[in-house]
Amino acid sequence: MSLERRRPRTGSPLRTQSRRGIGQFLRRTREAQNLSQDQLAALTDGRPGRVSRATISAVERGRHLPGLEVLLTLSQVLHISPNEVLERLELARAASVDTAELSLDELDRKASKSFWAGDHRHAVACYDAMLRKLERDETQEDTRERTLRIARTELRRGTALRRCGATVAARGAVERAISLADGVPQIQAEAYVVLVALLDKLGCGPLARDAAERAVELADQSEDPRVKGWARIEQGVVLMSCGRYAEAREAYVKARQWVRKANDKRHEIHIEGNIAGCLRELGRRQQARKRYLKAVSLSRRYGVPSLEAVWFVELGCLALDEGDLDEAETYALAALKIARPADHLLTCFRAEWLRHRVHLCGRPEDPDRHRVAYLRRLYARLEDHRGIVEVQEFKNAYCNPPSNRGRTS
Repeated sequence: MSLERRRPRTGSPLRTQSRRGIGQFLRRTREAQNLSQDQLAALTDGRPGRVSRATISAVERGRHLPGLEVLLTLSQVLHISPNEVLERLELARAASVDTAELSLDELDRKASKSFWAGDHRHAVACYDAMLRKLERDETQEDTRERTLRIARTELRRGTALRRCGATVAARGAVERAISLADGVPQIQAEAYVVLVALLDKLGCGPLARDAAERAVELADQSEDPRVKGWARIEQGVVLMSCGRYAEAREAYVKARQWVRKANDKRHEIHIEGNIAGCLRELGRRQQARKRYLKAVSLSRRYGVPSLEAVWFVELGCLALDEGDLDEAETYALAALKIARPADHLLTCFRAEWLRHRVHLCGRPEDPDRHRVAYLRRLYARLEDHRGIVEVQEFKNAYCNPPSNRGRTS
């Protein structure tokens, strides 16, 4: 056999990046539980997929990806979800980040810039690179400060993962941040705020409510008014999701006090619109309309057209509830005028679905096929928003198998 044929195959850069990322994650998880590789291997004894210390070492060093049996066994003994590992493989599509010439602060700025530009995968890659640097940096004398920086990085990474739709991986990152930041209320409060949103999305209502209460409790120990406001906003969201609209409104009113103090304009806009939503559900439509209009006004004043479009859709839905089809259509078109040029897919979908509902109210004999076809194309691009009411309504109406439509239990 020639030397050329015996040369090891290193694989593509993407595959190499995947191996390293999974290996580093498993190693960090093992070390966080104060387990050596020998101890971890011993925990797999007696299981169908027993894993040797040599295999654990090879996986952690990125020599190869774990097979399904190894993955399931390691996930069980390390108390992690296999879905988190699979999500990390999916996120390996993110652009690789060359860390050789970049400091931690430069990586942090790069990650922040990518995040706010909407490139959340690249932000995750930057945060992963930061974690690798922090774990290798043994020159820092203050190990506590290093631990807290890791906690902050995990928190930001979890936020970016959430925007990527990697919910399980995001939850794992945020929970690690909470653990690492023990005794630092502000970091823990911010992490709980993100955790509330994740748990709510996963349908874990009771856990989300508990996390929201903990977020408020920790935020009140913080000196940062932004964090106090964020915690109460998430508390309001959870209360709305379980139908407690009067309590949710109270939470938003308290949140508004803190975000104004922090000069947090974007969240102030959200709060006004959410208060309107509570009033609408409580049957106080005129007051709800005034709040929605105020949210629109604030969006214009602060230069946030994306939110202006969102509240136009809500005003259109309110008009449809009241039977004013012309006004509902006008608001839907106003939202589309803003959302289409900016390619805000979810707002476009919600506005077009509103127009479809208006159309069926005025001309129920016409199925509005062209708009439904357009909605189908948008729906295919909204994988991360399947929990939105309008998206779910469309799915139930047009995406279920014909044999299931109209079937009663």
